[in-house]
Order: sequence, then structure tokens, then C-alpha cells
Amino acid sequence: MCINSCANIGDIMINTTYQTATSFSMFIPGSEYAGLQMKVVEFKIPQVQSPAVEQGTRRLMAKHAGSNRVFAPLSVNVIADGGLTNITPVHDWLVNNVITNEPETKDIRLIGYAANNTQLFTVDFKNAFPTDINIDGFSSQDASDQIIKAQIEFNYDYYTYG
Repeated sequence: MCINSCANIGDIMINTTYQTATSFSMFIPGSEYAGLQMKVVEFKIPQVQSPAVEQGTRRLMAKHAGSNRVFAPLSVNVIADGGLTNITPVHDWLVNNVITNEPETKDIRLIGYAANNTQLFTVDFKNAFPTDINIDGFSSQDASDQIIKAQIEFNYDYYTYG
């Protein structure tokens, strides 16, 4: 059943209404982050794999659906705000995880918006923690309105679509 515009091809209904996501944000809840939200420049929903399990028989190796899932890391490029105040908490989180040797995990939500700021989708990453932060270089010869970006990589247990 399609609510919006659909094409009927035989017994198959194909949704033909598409909206383009024009902006993205990342939200990290938690009292110490005061609901940290970042403008995301670029990200890719990470690859997920479930390798097949092989079972040997006398004549062939039969393959069955795997029971393990393997998720690639989440890599996001974000815009750093003035004073790097949205990057500093993530940096401190990464450093504290190394110092305490007990990684603190948090759920992360990526949100895609249409041009009219209508929320199109969410992707929730469960039990995430930062593993790498790389901030663009600084130069005194750059324009005063230069946008500073940072690439942040997270590991997590799994993700779901909201």
C-alpha cells in the first residue's frame, strides 16, 4: 500500500515519491554533552555484513545464512563551531576512554532533513564510542570565514533506522 504516489506494475506497487535529503545532523544525548548536536557535511551509512556459514557434506559445501553481523565503523565529517566547542567533548570522550581503559558508550542519532527542514530519516547507532578525530588544518592566510571541518570515526554495536 502506497500513501503517496505509486506505480502499479502487475501485482507490484512501487513508490515513486522521492525526497532528497539536503542537510544532516548528528545528535549525541547525555547530560555532560547537553544534547550535543553537530551539522554533518558528509557521511555514509556503514556497511553491514553477515558472512555465510559453510557446512560440508559429502558432495558439496552448502552455504547458510550467517548468524553474525559485522558493522563497518561510522565516519562523519562535521562542521566545527566557534571555539571547537562541539568537537572538544568528543575529543575528551575519546581521551577519557583511553585513560580509564573502560570505554564509555553512548547512542548516536544521525538525522537527514529535506530542504523544508522536514525530517526524512534517522539512523541510530547503539553503544558508540569515538576512535579517531581529525580536524582540518588551520592557516592564518585562509579567509576569515573559512569553515573548519572535522572527521570523526566511531565504533558501535549495531545501527537501526528510525
